[in-house]
Amino acid sequence: MPIEVAIPAELNGPPTDLLDSVSKLMYDAVSLLLSERSVAVPDVRVVLAADVMDAASSESERLGLDPDRRVGSERAGGIVGGKCLLSPDRRSASVIVAPLLLVAVDGNLQVQAAGILGHEFGHLLFGAARGSEVEAIEHAWKPWDVAGVIALEAAEEFRVSRFGNAMAEVILQPKDASGEDVLLADVAGPLYRAGLPVAFEAVSPKLQQTILSYRLHKLSLEQMWSSVVRTTEEVALYIAYAEANTTGTEIAIDESLPVARLLEPFWRPLLSRLRETPLLPEAGEWEQDRECFMEIGRQGFAEFWLRLGLETRPEGDAFHLSVIDPDDGPR
Repeated sequence: MPIEVAIPAELNGPPTDLLDSVSKLMYDAVSLLLSERSVAVPDVRVVLAADVMDAASSESERLGLDPDRRVGSERAGGIVGGKCLLSPDRRSASVIVAPLLLVAVDGNLQVQAAGILGHEFGHLLFGAARGSEVEAIEHAWKPWDVAGVIALEAAEEFRVSRFGNAMAEVILQPKDASGEDVLLADVAGPLYRAGLPVAFEAVSPKLQQTILSYRLHKLSLEQMWSSVVRTTEEVALYIAYAEANTTGTEIAIDESLPVARLLEPFWRPLLSRLRETPLLPEAGEWEQDRECFMEIGRQGFAEFWLRLGLETRPEGDAFHLSVIDPDDGPR
């Protein structure tokens, strides 16, 4: 069966017609785009779960994937609303979302829920299309490799958010009170932008305090660096979500904020590149697309970390991490 919608018994009360129809239409759209590129279309299991990360753990085991390296559902600026998992052979996938479409009666909430579902189907599209051309990057741990992977993740989150929004708008065709079309970015955008200050707080003052704790011998170097990498990733992804849900040419980031200036070496070239390129790279261009975003991450995050007072360099087969005086101004 190409697509299956799995609803836990405890969630079986509300009507499921909307979930079934939206899931199948999104699967059809993804299947068409993949088939046009002669890419195999995975079978998909849509799973509704109040605890997305717990369900993801079970589905990862079913698909033969390693456990998720990030535990818990809390992230800088919000919580995990969905997951998409693709088996190593790209023949099977799981799309896991919270059961919002089962309980949504308000039109705006319905389209937001459909946007989340579309976001995860976007990951399915990108994972299958990209995997047909380039090998997955596994076990990145050197700072420059980690930085490149984070930029890749942020670029994909931006793109699949835009893709998911577009699918939700086409399928549900939301209208306002006067009958005008409603853009999902106008509905979800204010929520993401409201969460930006919370995400930025994870960098300043929290991450700066973490580095200070290392200086005061309250944390080990490994603990401090782990926190830096985790926060860098979570904030980069949140910026991508917020920007994807901003309409027009405006950006979601308040450039006057000191923390925005800290992160500027990453977000400015990233957003510029995303606006210049299609949401879905053309066939044959995935490798070049990947390398471009990885270079943005390598350069941007090296400068960001330097402004926090962290400098990395190769040392044999490993790397050396130095804690120096921070410099949060432009170079």
